[in-house]
Amino acid sequence: MDAVAEMDIMDRAGEIFSRAVDLWGVDAQLNQTVEELAELIVAINHFRRRRASPWRLAEEVADTMIMVGQLVHIMDEEIGNGEMSRLVAMHEQAKMKSVLERIERGEVSRLAELESEIQDIMAGEEE
Repeated sequence: MDAVAEMDIMDRAGEIFSRAVDLWGVDAQLNQTVEELAELIVAINHFRRRRASPWRLAEEVADTMIMVGQLVHIMDEEIGNGEMSRLVAMHEQAKMKSVLERIERGEVSRLAELESEIQDIMAGEEE
């Protein structure tokens, strides 16, 4: 597939999502979304343990992104007027703002704090 055809297929996502739902049904597509999310979780864990390649991880990310896009498309159809897309965009923006604020404050996650405390305790036991 050439670059022009690849761009064209991505521009047709809404049409493809609608055709998939027409062919397989909403329940099947929602189940597929859950399955792809689970496969991404497994791929991330395998990647962290060096049991999956970046290629494999990228494949699962792509599958998940497609199915999440389809989920939003399905909900847009259910709710109407692109409302789910609007809500998702609103939440995305708010979450990104929150992440940026935490970064700018230099906030350390509780997990990082606990790991540091454990290392301190273990270092004390070694002495």
